[in-house]
Amino acid sequence: AIKEKGLARVIGMRTWGGSIGIEPHQDLVDRGGTTPPQFGLYGLASGDWLIEGWGVEPHDVVANPPGAVVAGEDPQLRYAVQHLLDQLAEHGERWAIPPVPAYPDKSRPRMSGENR
Repeated sequence: AIKEKGLARVIGMRTWGGSIGIEPHQDLVDRGGTTPPQFGLYGLASGDWLIEGWGVEPHDVVANPPGAVVAGEDPQLRYAVQHLLDQLAEHGERWAIPPVPAYPDKSRPRMSGENR
């Protein structure tokens, strides 16, 4: 959804493509349970399965090789932080964080039909 809506840049590797959702379904005598596949992500605008069978392609492909992870490195995180620092340097004011809005007055709940 983040990539589809253009909310942020996706960095990493393509996801594995298994997006059929599961729900707890049946308790077992050993206190385990079964979770059968029950639903998938269908795109109303595109008319197809959004991720199933392929996955999500990132904007920027960056691997986290096992050797780097074992060595305590995180190339994806390092890339993402550098990307954000570059964006901040390039677009500074656009990234200004707005002030926190006033807290709502919850001392008297608004009733249905009341105007705000």
